[in-house]
This record gives sequence, C-alpha cells and structure tokens, in this order.
Amino acid sequence: MLRLLRISGAGTSEKVPLYSNHPEAGTIPPDVLAALERAVAPVVQAWERYRPPFHDGDILLIRADVRTVMIGVTDVDPLLGWRDVIGGRIATESMPCDHFTMLHATQADRLAAILARHLRRDAHQVRQEVPSVVITHA
Repeated sequence: MLRLLRISGAGTSEKVPLYSNHPEAGTIPPDVLAALERAVAPVVQAWERYRPPFHDGDILLIRADVRTVMIGVTDVDPLLGWRDVIGGRIATESMPCDHFTMLHATQADRLAAILARHLRRDAHQVRQEVPSVVITHA
C-alpha cells in the first residue's frame, strides 16, 4: 500500500495510506517509496491549506469518470465542493478518464468538444444579452 506523510492540524505527523488498493504497491522499493513520500508531502500540505476565493460568476466543472479511491476522502459531492465558493451557475461535464489523464493527448478531442460546446453556448448567450447599437451620422 502506498503511503505518504500527512501533516495533521495539531502539528504532528502521521503515516496514512494514499491509495487503498494500489496494484503495484508491493513492487516499489522502500527507498523509492521514501523519495515519493518526500516529494509528495509539500503538495499534500499545499492542497490541505488552499482555500479558493469566492467567485461570483458561472463555471464549467469537468469531472473525471474514473475515480481513485483514497483513504479519508469521501467523494459523494457531484460538484466536488465548488458550490461553497461559486456564486453563479455550475455547469458539469464528465470525461471517461481519471484526473491525471484528463489533459493527455488521448483525451484532447473529448476535452476540446466539451470546451467548444460550452464556449459556443456562452458566446450565443452574450450575443443575446448585448443590446443592439445603432450609429447614425448627423
């Protein structure tokens, strides 16, 4: 089982599993695993401390259909916690991949199609909302 160093709020460190059933956990040499833990710890700390600012607008949330099971993470919110910091509408889409492969070349066509569809829709809405301007010459 892969593990990482997790810093608790009380300032003490504890080892917790990163992945519950990683298929290659037994094949990673201990020194490599220790290096991974050291490399990942600052990222985990930044992730735990980050609080996104409130955004009073609309967003497009693209979710990965393939979810990684992680100890201590409950993933039942379809908006992944964004409702608390978004004042406008949240449009959602999903892709048949995991979080880490969403930007891979194999997913480029799917991602481009999602973005194009939403950009066209938003551009159409803007055209509908902008009042017509008539310019005349005196």
